[in-house]
Amino acid sequence: MKKKAVNHLFLRTLAIIFILLSCSSERVKNSLTHQNIKGKVKSIEEFSYDVKEKYGELQRNNLESRSLTNFNEKGQEINRQVFDRDNNEIFHRTFNYNRIGEIIDCTVIYGDSKNKQMYIYDDSGNIAAFYTYSTAGDTLDESTFKYNELGNQIEYSLRDFINRSSTTIRYKYNEVGNIIEYSYYDSNGLLFETQSIRYDKFDEIGNWILQSSYRDDILRWITEREIKYF
Repeated sequence: MKKKAVNHLFLRTLAIIFILLSCSSERVKNSLTHQNIKGKVKSIEEFSYDVKEKYGELQRNNLESRSLTNFNEKGQEINRQVFDRDNNEIFHRTFNYNRIGEIIDCTVIYGDSKNKQMYIYDDSGNIAAFYTYSTAGDTLDESTFKYNELGNQIEYSLRDFINRSSTTIRYKYNEVGNIIEYSYYDSNGLLFETQSIRYDKFDEIGNWILQSSYRDDILRWITEREIKYF
């Protein structure tokens, strides 16, 4: 069966940015805890590189994308930006929270569009879904989430009402709570790509700062992190 063309940067961005449980009330985790990030983190900057064979082995090559995420002292994500290899901003989201730490809304800039997202919570305080609206008030898409008994996000589904398509991403974790696999499914529920993750280096707090990503068991990307703490 012929594989369809895939925008791998889009898929990886989609998988990472929607690891979402961004609250700080006692019944839920904050953004840092949900993403298995330790300590009082002020910002995380990630640099993702493609790879090239050098001297008989795959090594870091050119910068593919860069992201910057800022957090407040409560551990809530304030905003996140993603840039392409030419340093053009391709994604920007900004959260607003209420007094108990739930998201009021989120403004998202993706390409030339500026949209707003509204969130729905389940009885456990997890984000169950959110809807994206255009500036005209039209519903553009619906995102839903599933969690395991530990509260880890194990599935993210996006229904695109404009293009009448959907994508589902399923996550697997290792014993310490870091994601080790992303599996992507199309509108028909068929698996079309799997990416696996290996963690190569951690800082003194225990947060990873070097990560290797594989597709079809071949090293495809290397990601480096710079973490600033309060």
